[in-house]
This record gives sequence, C-alpha cells and structure tokens, in this order.
Amino acid sequence: MKNTFEIIHTLNEIKSHLSRPQDTLIVFDVDYVLTHPNEPAYQFPNFSKNLEFVKKTFSNLTHFQKDLFSNLMVFHQSGSSLVEECAPKLINSLNNKGYKVVALTAALTSSLIGQNTIKSRVKHLKSLGIDFSKSFINAQDAVFKSFDSNMGSFPEYYKGILFSNGENLKIQKGEVLKEFLKHVNYMPSTIVVIDDRQKNLESIANTFKCSNIEIKGLLYKGSLEFDSDEISKEDFELKWTELSHRAKCISENNSLIE
Repeated sequence: MKNTFEIIHTLNEIKSHLSRPQDTLIVFDVDYVLTHPNEPAYQFPNFSKNLEFVKKTFSNLTHFQKDLFSNLMVFHQSGSSLVEECAPKLINSLNNKGYKVVALTAALTSSLIGQNTIKSRVKHLKSLGIDFSKSFINAQDAVFKSFDSNMGSFPEYYKGILFSNGENLKIQKGEVLKEFLKHVNYMPSTIVVIDDRQKNLESIANTFKCSNIEIKGLLYKGSLEFDSDEISKEDFELKWTELSHRAKCISENNSLIE
C-alpha cells in the first residue's frame, strides 16, 4: 500500500487528508501537537534558538534519562496549554462525523515522583476540552505486556489514549498502535497520523507496510511556529541544567518512580 508524508502547519489542514469516516482512523500525537508546556524554556521556538545547548544536554543523558527529561518537561509545574485553540472543536467534530480518533503519545506509564502520569494526562486534556474516549467506548483499558518493560512498566491504553511508554529505547509507536488495533478488533483502510517527529511517522508506516492499510503521515510544524515567550540564553540554560540534574537524580533513586 502506498504511504504518503506531508508537512502541515495547522491542525485544520488535516481535513483535506481524510477519507471516508467508516474506514479511517485518525491518530494524534499529544505533546507539541495538541499541547505544549507553558514554561518558555520548554517551548519549541526556544529550542531552535539554543540548539547547541539542547544537543549537549541530551548527549549527556542515557536513554532512560532522556525519557525522564521529556516527561518532566511535560509535567512541569507551570502546566501546559493548547498549541492551537481549535483542537478541542476539531477533535469533537471528527468524532461527530463518525471518524475513529485516538491519541498516541510516547509518555511514560510509570508513576513519576508520586504522580500517576496516565490519569494526570487524561484529566489535563479533558480540562482543555479534549476527550479521546468517544471512539472506542466499549474498549477495555489495557496493559500491553508483550513489550519489554521500561522502568518496570509497559505500554498502555487508557480512555482513548495509547501510551507507548518512552521513545528512547526499542519500543516503537507503530508496534504499540498495531497491538491496540488487535485489542479492539478493528482494522481501518486508512490511518492518518499527526506527529511532530518524522521518525514516529516512519515507524507507523514501516509497521503496516505489509498490510492493506494506507498510512497518511502528517508532520506537524505548528509548535515550531508558535509565538513563544522570550527567554534569555542564561535562563534557558539554567532551566535545562536543573531539569537534566533532576532526571539524573530520579534515575539513580528508584524510590521516586512507583
């Protein structure tokens, strides 16, 4: 089956890539597609302004610590907000038209420093007006233990959201999505995927390359073009250094991960 990849700059561009509702599954990434942190140091436009320091920071982290760092950014005390205000209305409209809509995030499933990351994520999205539980209302929440564990936990499905449990090890979003489709006994003709990382789109395309499913990968650039608040180079580096140190401390103290 032929797969296509295109760049989009706004979520409303998704509409032109949709097929018949009864045959189409729409898969949204969450972080930096639907939401992003309120802290300017963790917003994409400021990444590009401090790219060398970003690369240096990540080069000094293990795979495990990179996953922790990413999740700590998402659950930063400053909170997070919508990248585009239209997101809740768009997702609700797609559901009302009969499309199957789910989220697929690389977020960890283990509780982090006393916080249930899965339930916190679902609760926060609902507070922003986004609810992914409407498409597969009869689907049971599930833990996919056929995958290798990461920090003692596994990929999960909860209330319409798939959590692949990290992205810096061998677990691929495509494989988690495939396992979910088996779980709900559903096989679409087309899967439209919206993600801010090309590697995730390719992962899903590669997973389904021997199937009869068409993959339409939409590389979302909206977070890069967001009008981020200004932050000085010194403050940016301080925030990243502090979070890097925190990720390293947590990785060395398993009592902080439940």
